[in-house]
Amino acid sequence: MSDPDLPAFRADSIGVMKFATPGFLCHRPVMETDFSIELQRSNGCRMQLPYRRWHCLTFYPSSASRVERVGAWGRQVGVVRAGEVGLYPAGEPEIIDWHGRTDALHLHLDPRRVGRERMELGLGEETGIARYFICNEAVLIELAASLYESVKAKAFEDVSLLVDQIARRLADAHPAKRPLPQPELGRVLLDDILDLMHGPAAARASVPKLANHAGLSLGRFIRKFSASFGTSPHDYLVRNRIETAKGLLSEGMQIAETATECGFCDQSHLTHAFRRRTGMTPAAFVDWANL
Repeated sequence: MSDPDLPAFRADSIGVMKFATPGFLCHRPVMETDFSIELQRSNGCRMQLPYRRWHCLTFYPSSASRVERVGAWGRQVGVVRAGEVGLYPAGEPEIIDWHGRTDALHLHLDPRRVGRERMELGLGEETGIARYFICNEAVLIELAASLYESVKAKAFEDVSLLVDQIARRLADAHPAKRPLPQPELGRVLLDDILDLMHGPAAARASVPKLANHAGLSLGRFIRKFSASFGTSPHDYLVRNRIETAKGLLSEGMQIAETATECGFCDQSHLTHAFRRRTGMTPAAFVDWANL
């Protein structure tokens, strides 16, 4: 799609590239091996997701927002009101427009977590979930609202328990009717490569090691990855390291220590990369995240 108003990349820690307009800010206070929680604050923005790696439950805690979503299923437009929830399956690329001020919580959930829950419930091995532009199920809405309040209160033990309940509810009441796509990169599944490119693993990864893991030459790996995601694997790694840094900074870790933990040479290196990709310094981000 050609769009002169579609600007620079953003990346999150679940292996999803985001092309987002400058009105978009995100903060990820919780990052675990099979789920993460993202808080969004935006003022009119567009986001393009070439590949959604994990399922997403979105909860809108405050004012209403007009949202437009475009994907292979077609075009959905509507006003999402405070207290409503949407469900968006992994493996589905889409373009999202948020019109006006939007506050949201996004729970990103590994499909394998849903599969494990279904196995425990004796319901089969499906890992997918159904798509809902707006899901009106009272149980899920109540769980999502409690999750938002627990995240804001930094009650992380409650967060884990609520995510358990949400994962089980999705597995039990909202399974998909079709399997998730399993794209490949070289000799491995794309998700196997992305496992090494997000969260703490991103600090240790290198593009040559990733190419070797995929069974491809360095040049071929870079070309195939760039064709799929619209950016180089090196840039993708840096952006995911920044997302990990956001989480550590929001927890109170010092900037210099965060730089080392996330694979940057030093504080100056992190600050330069952070400002280039988010438009603010790490210190300014901490102030924003603590609002």
